[in-house]
Amino acid sequence: MARGSCFFIILMIISLLANANSSQILDRHSFPDDFVFGTAASAFQYEGATDEGGKSPAIWDHFSRTYPERTKMHNADVAIDFYHRYKDDIKLMKELNMDAFRFSISWARLIPSGKLKDGVNKEGVQFYNDLIDELLANDIQPSMTLYHWDHPQSLEDEYGGFLSAKIVEDFRDFARVCFEEFGDKVKMWTTINEPYIMTVAGYDQASTDDKEAAERALAFEIGWHLDPVIHGDYPEMVKKYVGNKLPSFTTEQSKMLRNSSDFVGVNYYTARFVAHVPHIDPEKPRFKTDHHVEWKMTNHSGHIIGLGEERGIVLSHPEGLRKVLNYIKDRYNNMPVYIKENGISDNDDGTKPREEILKDTFRIQYHDTHFQELHKAIVEDGCDVRGYYAWSLLDNFEWEHGYTARFGLYYVDFVNGLKRYPKDSVRWFKRFLKGSVGESKEEDVKKMARVEWNKTMHEQEGFEESASFFLSFMATNQSTREEEKNRCSIDFPISRFGGLHGIENPMSF
Repeated sequence: MARGSCFFIILMIISLLANANSSQILDRHSFPDDFVFGTAASAFQYEGATDEGGKSPAIWDHFSRTYPERTKMHNADVAIDFYHRYKDDIKLMKELNMDAFRFSISWARLIPSGKLKDGVNKEGVQFYNDLIDELLANDIQPSMTLYHWDHPQSLEDEYGGFLSAKIVEDFRDFARVCFEEFGDKVKMWTTINEPYIMTVAGYDQASTDDKEAAERALAFEIGWHLDPVIHGDYPEMVKKYVGNKLPSFTTEQSKMLRNSSDFVGVNYYTARFVAHVPHIDPEKPRFKTDHHVEWKMTNHSGHIIGLGEERGIVLSHPEGLRKVLNYIKDRYNNMPVYIKENGISDNDDGTKPREEILKDTFRIQYHDTHFQELHKAIVEDGCDVRGYYAWSLLDNFEWEHGYTARFGLYYVDFVNGLKRYPKDSVRWFKRFLKGSVGESKEEDVKKMARVEWNKTMHEQEGFEESASFFLSFMATNQSTREEEKNRCSIDFPISRFGGLHGIENPMSF
């Protein structure tokens, strides 16, 4: 009996170690030669210097100052002071062997009133030109986002911001200034970061497991934004459920929109299960109820969609990344895709010592498992993915979470002078991006084996039930100023922490 038990235990250990080592050991050379690796940021979350250099208050300045209880009593007046420290932070990118840096332009810094007729802020132009030049001097390609949720508060006061069609002309002028001032150096552009968050969290939400439900959620979160720029119209399912609340395109608008993107940008973080909601209150119509879908972290058996709830706001579900890439490949003619954001946070309530936060083995595992799924999507499934940007280089101001959600590869000491400290994930990324071989890889394998062994049997179980994934979207418009190889993009949202859904067969999209 004892001998049999010992035999069972040995078999189980061998089985677990086999699972731990079944993943490929990847490095940058496992991906296509021209594949881009970078980090991502946004102006409001990084820059600080809110009242310097001619910048006017942006909507998030107003929001965080007026309703501090909504942002953990934090604001981004200083943020991580990237405005003054960008040269040192670019050195960190260089040391990481990153190819690119995705960042956004503050509309309120470039055109403080929001209106071109009132003039362009030359100090703002100079700052972004200096930033771009410093990146290029370090062989880091700039990838620029026009709008990352921070238009001037003056436009919100005047006509309600993006609730008014008047913003189209002002945004067009802002974009034109950006292209004219920076277009000779910046070859990749995205327009609006995560339109889903901007619309639903900004205007709908803030003002208050079956296959069909999953497909409906996909239509509302991906199709709502991507179908128009590829097919020239909203998905039929969205039109069916929203009815006359959904605007319609004229024939000319539809023609102009169709195939107007060069690539799709995806911000992928996590996943959710979905369930059908049969009844809604007809007296309170809103986006969050139009799709008749409820997002859940657990399925009907009580299984959680992924690991990490105790750490922060992201549950790791790397399989969802492969699913969404295949969905885009199948529905949108295998358009080129860039993963514009991917990362995981550590919750810091002020009680954790820095040394503990620096030991971010969970972040290493998160990126490694997502690279595994990304590699499968490219090599096995034929998805045309051309780049990956980690969110984020540095801990920063995370919107409603303030400074409590740490997504950075580098720790930022918000109490003592904003000093940067490398987390363990920095060393991992350096090895990954150098394509090192030998002992460091063996150490990584052993480490991952230990991680797998320490998981509970529950955590090792796969989930065949409906899985959903949180992601954000960016699609890109074709540039009229640059040759075809130069990318000019538009961002399409699918909530950063809002979800999409898979189905029983993981590859059945």
